[in-house]
Amino acid sequence: MIIKKILIALILFLSNVAYGATIPPAPTGYEWGKFRDANCSFLVPKGWYVLQKIREEVPEVYITKENMEKSGRYDTGVIIQGLKKDKLKGLSIDDIIKRYESRLNNSGEILAQTKSNEGSFSTKSFLTLLKKDGVPVLMMHLSLIVNQKTETLYTIRFDTPPDSWDKQWPTVELIIHKIILDPNF
Repeated sequence: MIIKKILIALILFLSNVAYGATIPPAPTGYEWGKFRDANCSFLVPKGWYVLQKIREEVPEVYITKENMEKSGRYDTGVIIQGLKKDKLKGLSIDDIIKRYESRLNNSGEILAQTKSNEGSFSTKSFLTLLKKDGVPVLMMHLSLIVNQKTETLYTIRFDTPPDSWDKQWPTVELIIHKIILDPNF
């Protein structure tokens, strides 16, 4: 049953990402955040935290249930990265995507994956149960969105402990599904 829900969620994700859309009013319980360094807008659940930083020349935004500035870590959250071609260290976007897939296969079980194209954007999404010593430790939803026109790779990753997935997914689903990406970034 959970796999069916996950597949539906992945399919819905692919049909709901907005590319260059104007920002509508935020749904009840959310507010809009702006990821300056990657030209995208995202929803933030009220009471959650946002941390934007540059790590190894890659802009990242963390939208987390826990305050990372205090603890330096989180259990439940979304990470968005915007990687321009010049920051890919000589690798092609296809190579980067293959590396992500390989890491997912080596560190857990891919439960579902989808692929789609819309305009200059192509998306590949995965739902993975990550394991350590064979024990499930993390559920991860990862979407790799490529803007073919600008050769930019967006990564959108949601992590939570497996026993929290059903409770956290409805909140995070809106963050992931309603992200607004700049088609010129």
